[in-house]
Amino acid sequence: MKKISVVVPTYNEEENIVKCLESLRNQTIPREDYEIIIVDAPSKDKTQELAKKNGADKVIVQKSKGISGARNDGFMVADSEIVATTDCDIEIPKDWLEKKLQILGTEYIGICGGLYSIEKDISSKIIVGFLDTWGKMFNMFRKPLLSGTSSAIRLDKFKELGGYREDIHVNDDIDLGFRMIKKGYKIKFDKSISVGFSTRRFKKNGIFKTFWTYAIEGLRLMIFDKTKDVGYTQQEY
Repeated sequence: MKKISVVVPTYNEEENIVKCLESLRNQTIPREDYEIIIVDAPSKDKTQELAKKNGADKVIVQKSKGISGARNDGFMVADSEIVATTDCDIEIPKDWLEKKLQILGTEYIGICGGLYSIEKDISSKIIVGFLDTWGKMFNMFRKPLLSGTSSAIRLDKFKELGGYREDIHVNDDIDLGFRMIKKGYKIKFDKSISVGFSTRRFKKNGIFKTFWTYAIEGLRLMIFDKTKDVGYTQQEY
């Protein structure tokens, strides 16, 4: 059994998959201690082929619905007690997995980190700065946002909670975190495991529209316990 698994959902990511896998292969913990699981939508490009050639341990075709379903599919084939999640366009520090293992070896059931901007333009820095501040604010109120971009969870507790809800089309990762907190499980926010975040979806869909989607669907989730299918995550680039 591995010490930790990493689940990465993909869809038409041939431009990013090689760099993503390179960063995941070059972690500070021994390569034999962890596995990389790619869950593909499936893509119409060479994402799966490149993933197999560049160090992914498992490349599976997504069977469940939405981004939440992709993550669930990955968790179900994980060969470890701890499972981390990220995205294909995220910049991952070399000690990302090492720090997760250190923290989840204590009383914490889940862990999440902050964000910094990969792109250097002003608009990207403002967007990511806002998102990072938003996450820190929730942490101040003891409700850390278990973002799918940089989180890790104990697999037994994940299964106990039923995994990510597949009827939620956005904020499904945050919903899981809130359910964990409600159950009394401890989630740690640690800025030392921050990752680089790409604003490409914000720029493609429109910055205001994307923020509005997050806000409205988050509110809808809190009031009605559901969201609309906004078609946000699975896109052509």
